Amino acid sequence: MHGVDGSVNADFSRRFGVKLDVGYVRGFDVFGTNHHADILSYMAGPVFYPIRKKQFSVYTEALFGGARETGVNFTSSDQTITGFTNKFAWQAGGGVEYRISRMFAVRFGADYMHTSFYNRQVTITGQNNMRAVASLVYTFGEGREK
Repeated sequence: MHGVDGSVNADFSRRFGVKLDVGYVRGFDVFGTNHHADILSYMAGPVFYPIRKKQFSVYTEALFGGARETGVNFTSSDQTITGFTNKFAWQAGGGVEYRISRMFAVRFGADYMHTSFYNRQVTITGQNNMRAVASLVYTFGEGREK
């Protein structure tokens, strides 16, 4: 699946902040069924910066919220079903940020993401995924990282 992600961070100190994150990913022709699958996630939570230098930062995060997951699956009798869920979701991970100017940085991160969808018995169950994100970061204000 490929998609887009947007987030807003507010840092309260050099070490702590909060993040609001909205992401959308989509896969086409899932399992050769001519149906798509997608995930719309909306989460927020704390961000911790264990290392924060002038041009380089390391961050960890734990985000909580929800995810609407649409897709296709096969029942235990191999029938194709489509559906969606909109349930509690969370993700935890981290990454690195490299400042390329006073106002811009690039950020690379990876998260372990937990959502919910239908299993082969057509019951909602947890689903785990890895998510990788590459971002261009714009810093509002004076670019206070010194």
